[in-house]
Amino acid sequence: MRDEARRRCGEDILHQLSVRASHWYEMHAFLHEAINAALSAWDYEQAALLIARSIEEHNFPDAIKVLINKTR
Repeated sequence: MRDEARRRCGEDILHQLSVRASHWYEMHAFLHEAINAALSAWDYEQAALLIARSIEEHNFPDAIKVLINKTR
């Protein structure tokens, strides 16, 4: 469906819609969807902030440390 939307609307419109969707999902506490929309918009900074927030909200305080240690 995304390919058809890209064909009909163009990449710029699709990007703008993904950014708006990410913010809407975030405001309505749908963090998983907000992350996916941010990634679709190539908004990696927003996606990272949402991922960190999601980890904090799920009480995984050491999860970021574990992920960092695994990448070393």
